[in-house]
Amino acid sequence: MYRHYRNRVADEFNMPELKQIQLYDFRRFKASKEYKLSRHNLIHVSQILGHKDTRMTEHYISLFDEKDLTWIPVICTTQEEIEQAIKDDCELVCQADGKTYFKKPA
Repeated sequence: MYRHYRNRVADEFNMPELKQIQLYDFRRFKASKEYKLSRHNLIHVSQILGHKDTRMTEHYISLFDEKDLTWIPVICTTQEEIEQAIKDDCELVCQADGKTYFKKPA
């Protein structure tokens, strides 16, 4: 079904390069992004992908540059905002002038 809809979208929008995307590519991108966001925690990625053996997970991970990952700045002034930023998996950058600065992956 995936190939059918992928080819239909590629023809509809006149983008033949879409026909080169395989279903495996989405899984590989997700694994690589989670690996980067979890600060290179292979066990975390293995659990997300549902692998029992981490050697299988290593096949899906490819390292990409930090510039490939975009961040959204989050500025918190209250304790509730800080708690929400932590729940949203934001990464602490610094604290200054009564404000707490986080960055969130886009």
